[in-house]
Amino acid sequence: MATVLSMIGAVVSQYFGGLRATSLGLFIKERAALAFFADSWAAIVVASVLGVAFYLAVAAVERAALHWHPSVRGRRPE
Repeated sequence: MATVLSMIGAVVSQYFGGLRATSLGLFIKERAALAFFADSWAAIVVASVLGVAFYLAVAAVERAALHWHPSVRGRRPE
């Protein structure tokens, strides 16, 4: 959950105060201001895909590391 929220936080912070011209949030802001909505929506989709990928990566590591835990095995703890 924290990886997804950190991705959202990074994009939003860049959107409102990005210092670098290569940041994703600033790219979205500039493209939307210039009415290049397809580019800005494409960047939003990229940010969404990255957030989902980060979540799936952490979930896979958690499943591999906690294979012994009942919540991962699908059983209720007794």
